[in-house]
Amino acid sequence: MEKIKSCSLCQKPGGKVVWQDNLCRIVIPNENIFGLQRIIWNQHIKEVGDLKKKEIAHLFEKIRIVEKSLKKKFSPNKINIASLGNIVPHLHIHIIPRWKTDPWWPNPIWHNIPSLRWKKLHSHSDTFLTISSWEKIKFLVKELRKKNSAHEIKKNSTSISSDFDDVSRHAVIKIKNKIIGSGRLNNKGEIDKIFILSKYQNEKFIHTIKDCLIQESKRLKIH
Repeated sequence: MEKIKSCSLCQKPGGKVVWQDNLCRIVIPNENIFGLQRIIWNQHIKEVGDLKKKEIAHLFEKIRIVEKSLKKKFSPNKINIASLGNIVPHLHIHIIPRWKTDPWWPNPIWHNIPSLRWKKLHSHSDTFLTISSWEKIKFLVKELRKKNSAHEIKKNSTSISSDFDDVSRHAVIKIKNKIIGSGRLNNKGEIDKIFILSKYQNEKFIHTIKDCLIQESKRLKIH
């Protein structure tokens, strides 16, 4: 099988190979996109239409198998399937689990993630609130979670793994420039993992975070 020297998918597997045969391979790519898998055709062709009928049937059967596997493993709200190849002209299919809480929803995963926007709770208050993706707020929340004085308050949690932070929504509250608490609306639409600095553990701030996450759940129409 001819390999093109200038093609990265001819020269390299394109990620961790989880299955392969003589026609194609299924890989978990190196990009940090939660749950994404790709099916890469071994032969260097550009389009699905360049395949023979039997090859098309083979490819779509593998797409069906990967989709079914991702649905069983992650229970996403939707599966996106895309064939791009605009940069690497070698046929590969992206199979992407999606959640209403993921950073890009309802846009494609190649859409820009919105920047942080802080909202003042009251006109005469120094307290601010934001809700965003893990990618945008992790530099704030990770430090909060590490602090010895922080306390985790689990609310309506079914012990969703922190691995799902990337496809959850996160509320953060601060007083002036000091982060005092955060909470998560997980990929199942449940409020869990509320962290509050011990000094500020009162119902006022807990309710503020919960109300923010409840409103986000309503906006996304999760339930």
